[in-house]
Amino acid sequence: MVTEDYISDEDSMEHMEESQTPFNPNPVIEVSLEEYDEWCRPWKQALIVKPLGKNLNLQTMERWINRRWTKKEVVRVMDLVGGYFLVRFSNQEDYSHALFEGPWMIADHYLLVQRWRPLFIPQESEVKRVAVLIRIPNLPAELYNRYFLWKVEKSIGNMLKVDEHTSIHSRGKFARICVEVDLRKKLVTSFSTLGKYFRLEYEGLHLICFNCGRYGHKHDVCPKKIKEAKDRPQSQAATDEQNHRKGENATAAQGQPTTVNTINYFRKDLIAIENPEVMEVAIGTLKESHKHQSGETESDLTAINEESLYGPWMVVKKPQKKIGKN
Repeated sequence: MVTEDYISDEDSMEHMEESQTPFNPNPVIEVSLEEYDEWCRPWKQALIVKPLGKNLNLQTMERWINRRWTKKEVVRVMDLVGGYFLVRFSNQEDYSHALFEGPWMIADHYLLVQRWRPLFIPQESEVKRVAVLIRIPNLPAELYNRYFLWKVEKSIGNMLKVDEHTSIHSRGKFARICVEVDLRKKLVTSFSTLGKYFRLEYEGLHLICFNCGRYGHKHDVCPKKIKEAKDRPQSQAATDEQNHRKGENATAAQGQPTTVNTINYFRKDLIAIENPEVMEVAIGTLKESHKHQSGETESDLTAINEESLYGPWMVVKKPQKKIGKN
């Protein structure tokens, strides 16, 4: 007797039902909450990390973590797509040290550190906020106090902490504060107090656009700059014709040379001026002397001031190591 004779009627019916079920290219896998909670439990003491603006391999990341974070027990590191790493701790003290004692930097770039969360998919994640160290050069000694520096931090982003070396006045060249900033917005580049102006310098943020003041791209690929370049040919001809007519009218009325070229000359000089107080005076003078002749608007002159807000001075550069002579 052949094998088929031993197949029961019940098995035969199940086989017929399976063969009649339509093919589903996207089946739904059922998972109970109890099952999922059990699977998540081992990852509750894990961190998701990502070097900001720097691609690192697994071996480099493991060496850095074992040197900086491994104090008590072994730490396991898993590399994910998109430059992310999953760090799983065996010891609560090591976990807390890594999570709360930042900001951390690796190869002069910030290490984004966040708690592990269920259903984390790197491709769907966007770096929105990061804790950064900011320097305030040339701050007067009487302003080296926590109360004033907390005021500055609050005006920049979410307050985190003041560098301990700053708080005890041991670093006279600059003050140093830690602030959580929103990378989707423009960076604050300066502040003024008591009639004085102070610049802000960012540590570890190397991909800053000096055209729009945002993090994530360089000046030559700035979306704002590209958009302005595309829009310029359409409106440039009309603007040039309008300026030309205004210049002719002013010349005919006063017997003086057209002022359009003069205004453009002042613009180039103003953009190069670094001192905002001098710039403010210069812009005021320019507005008074050419307002009735050139038809300059308030927004045009404000744009001059905005262009001078950003520059390479925003990025703290690591000092180059001196090579001794033989």
